[in-house]
Amino acid sequence: MRSKLYPSKFLMFVFIVLAAHLALVYFQVINIDFRRSLIGDFALLLIFLIGIPIVLFGLKKDAESFVGSFLVLTTMQMLSAMATIAAFIFTKIPGFRELSIQYMLMFIIILGIQSIFLINVVRNYRKKD
Repeated sequence: MRSKLYPSKFLMFVFIVLAAHLALVYFQVINIDFRRSLIGDFALLLIFLIGIPIVLFGLKKDAESFVGSFLVLTTMQMLSAMATIAAFIFTKIPGFRELSIQYMLMFIIILGIQSIFLINVVRNYRKKD
């Protein structure tokens, strides 16, 4: 997978995962408020959208800068996710625990997908050299 294809393929998988999650919430398979779940999923989408330029910047240089940008990316994403959960706490929304657990599960799933995609990008990048 070339680095130019990374954003489109990764975003496609993110949209699929978030749409599946929202469908499960909408049809009451997961019993949390749909509107609050939509806000949480939108926050996740923003967190991972902002991360794309960070990691692409590291891919354009060398392997060491990629590792550094990956660490910055993961740290920024985790801090943003924790800040979103802190905002959930601060607003004292009902059903906070269920929403937080769903939010963190979705975060971990998307972070895993992102890591797999980035490993494939780096592996293919090194094959060219």
